[in-house]
Amino acid sequence: MAGTTGREGPLTWYQEAVWWSQYWNPPDETYPPMADVWYLPERPPAEAVHAVFAELAARHEVLRTSLPLGEDGLPHQRLHAPGAMPVPLRSVPLGELREDVAGVLGGFRRPGAGDPDGPRWRAVLGVKEGRVPAVAFAGDRSVMDGGAVAGLRHQFLTALRGRRGVPPGALVQPLARADHERSAAGRAKADAALGRLADVFGRAPGPLFTGPPAPPGTPRYVEASTRSPELAARAAQAARIHRVTLPSIVLAAFSSVLALRTGRSVVPIRSLCANRTTGAERASVLGLYQPAYLVLDLSGDPLMSDVVRRTWRESLSAYAHSEYPPDEFRETVVRAARGRGFVPEFQLDYDFLPAPGPATGRPPAGGAVENAEPPVEHAGSDQGRPDYALFQARVLGEELMLALDADTALVPRAEIDRLLSWTVRALFRLADASAGAMRCGEFGAAIGLEPKAAEGAQEPPVAAGAAADPAAERALREAFLTAHRGVGDVDLRDDYVAAGGRLRRVPRTVRALAGHGFGGLRAEHVETPVSLRTVAAALRREPCEAGR
Repeated sequence: MAGTTGREGPLTWYQEAVWWSQYWNPPDETYPPMADVWYLPERPPAEAVHAVFAELAARHEVLRTSLPLGEDGLPHQRLHAPGAMPVPLRSVPLGELREDVAGVLGGFRRPGAGDPDGPRWRAVLGVKEGRVPAVAFAGDRSVMDGGAVAGLRHQFLTALRGRRGVPPGALVQPLARADHERSAAGRAKADAALGRLADVFGRAPGPLFTGPPAPPGTPRYVEASTRSPELAARAAQAARIHRVTLPSIVLAAFSSVLALRTGRSVVPIRSLCANRTTGAERASVLGLYQPAYLVLDLSGDPLMSDVVRRTWRESLSAYAHSEYPPDEFRETVVRAARGRGFVPEFQLDYDFLPAPGPATGRPPAGGAVENAEPPVEHAGSDQGRPDYALFQARVLGEELMLALDADTALVPRAEIDRLLSWTVRALFRLADASAGAMRCGEFGAAIGLEPKAAEGAQEPPVAAGAAADPAAERALREAFLTAHRGVGDVDLRDDYVAAGGRLRRVPRTVRALAGHGFGGLRAEHVETPVSLRTVAAALRREPCEAGR
């Protein structure tokens, strides 16, 4: 792919997944970028910074790729020749950059909105006395993930200091990746991943927690976090004892706490990962993120040593089966929800983020590590993602930080603190070699964990009793058939997927509905097993115009 110009092609699966998450938002809505600030002790002149960015844009195709919309309403990739696309740099006084990095960088609109043929990144140079002590970088989530931005930072600094960079031929480029994903080998890998997902969703229990809404006057969304060097040292010691990775030992501690607290022998986790397993992927500047889904079976009151090994093995399997077309993934969710009566989307995500800094895992100077439980700090907001929680572990220099960011309607505030505290205690306890011989239940008692009866699975709310509008039903049926040529008829008792609907055809369906004077199709209408008759009842009349 190196040197290829003027070529167009489909989105990668990563790009499709991000686009699909943005599709239902208003076209003029902006979303935050993958941002970073690079401090430059060399204080180079602006001309040198411009030259390095031009070099990086020539090397990495994603920096000169635009995402215009096609006739089907879906974006596609358009690769521009080196030098043909403007390098989106601007300069501001350093003080202005320091005062409001987010405001200076701004956000991005989804593909198709704004400049459809413009670059999907930008950089702002903080200038002082004619030199550049800092650069703020913003990458559009549609094309690059956090790993890509970290890799670009490394390559920028390498090039700025006159060292050789990674040759283009050694990199994974986005159009080449899209080609591979649609090859026979990529299809086989996707089929295996989707098959595994169907099995995971089939075993997933219902919601682990339910709770009352946050009391009036208190924030609905709460992030609790705790961190210390002692925690990092103990976690690293536990990983060495049990011969697994640091992410695996943290996940084993957290999943054990969940199982013991909820009384569930099967614990669902969605693990966020970047799929950067090869040198070429680590050096490449493009989005590779796909979530990995796993169900940890802790039945039979196993030994803790077995819990740790199960977690490690299941994580490896999940990461190896985490690349799939996002539309087929969503359809797998709908089919599973139809069969089980609830949407098996996991409400607790796990993410482990190493960060640049000194090596962790050694006891602090001055002697052995004490079992001192670090304090829990809190931050609250009225803005967040409903029915969602993220458990995160992050290495920050010599410290390990654990955080749980949750909707308190899903995980009550007091429960957030307890889960964090018990996970910390579990990591300290696992750093003792004798913990591996303890049964899971005995281990819970040793860390002071109090079991709580599991609550039954809850079915998703179903839109009820709206009066049927024959005109809306006709419009939906005709729009569905227009968007899905080859489908002979539509039974409105079926859900979108059961009727033969494909999520990639949603833009066509929306456009055809608009042609009949109706709008109001929403994500839950196509991503959950709600009948098309119920969907028709939720549509609204609009002036006839082209759909989005």
